[in-house]
Amino acid sequence: VLPNLKIGISEAIVVSGGFRMRFVHLIPAFPYYLIQHLTIKGDREQDRWTNALVSVDASVNLRDNLLAYAEFMADDFPWAMSAKGRVPHMVGGIIGISLMKPLHLADGVPILMTRIGELLKGAASRDPVSETSQGGHGRPDTYYSVTAEYVRVNNYVYSHKNPDNTYITRTGQLIGHRLGPDADGVYLIVAVNSCPEIEPGNRGQATLFFGYERHGEGALGQPWNPAHGTRREFLWGVVETRKSLGLSAGVTMLPAALELSLKAESIDNAGHIPGARTIEGNITIAARLHYDRPSANH
Repeated sequence: VLPNLKIGISEAIVVSGGFRMRFVHLIPAFPYYLIQHLTIKGDREQDRWTNALVSVDASVNLRDNLLAYAEFMADDFPWAMSAKGRVPHMVGGIIGISLMKPLHLADGVPILMTRIGELLKGAASRDPVSETSQGGHGRPDTYYSVTAEYVRVNNYVYSHKNPDNTYITRTGQLIGHRLGPDADGVYLIVAVNSCPEIEPGNRGQATLFFGYERHGEGALGQPWNPAHGTRREFLWGVVETRKSLGLSAGVTMLPAALELSLKAESIDNAGHIPGARTIEGNITIAARLHYDRPSANH
């Protein structure tokens, strides 16, 4: 539509049991959501064996280094007039804005973090020509970003009347936004990253994270019951609130990467018990080793 506007559409479908494959399922870009709707009209039983999810996202560059983005996701939607006011909107969405700019010291030299990889390798391994071209006179190789984001996921999203058709793995992991259903959250993220395009093997990053979340009593994988109507659509029951602060930092020097994460949360109405309060925290240290098998041509 506009040169600086990007729009994307994606779909997913979970099937099980008595699902019947049709030719239209094999047609590229033919909407699963529409297929499910048309299929159910001819075979109502198929509603139990299929669960489609559709998502539309968009991003736009408002100005240099300033990006606005949004996403709308529908797990189930009361399209029929007879369902409106009776069936909840099982939907979710994200809206955010992000500013990214190069980071320099007062004298215009990129900050120390961009050279972490080289410092750890040792001064003897440095290439003065490379340093001049990458750090001094080329484009800056460190950027900072500030992102503000709001996320909302209604109750019953990712669930289904058939437990085999939920967006949950056998190990209980959610295939979806980590917030889960019946919740919303607002986040502020400040990050510093070295540019991988300049130093693909040596990268550093640091992130400071603030979050405020509200969680209703809706449970992951819990299906909608017609007896509930729409009253449990969003933030049902005793609402648990979480205030979180996190800090992470990491460095990559191929083939190794090291990351440290710290997170603390203050929880009110903990466990959906009125007045209950608690504080939780965790520390994560991760080390990764990447190995590329040499090709037969070398």
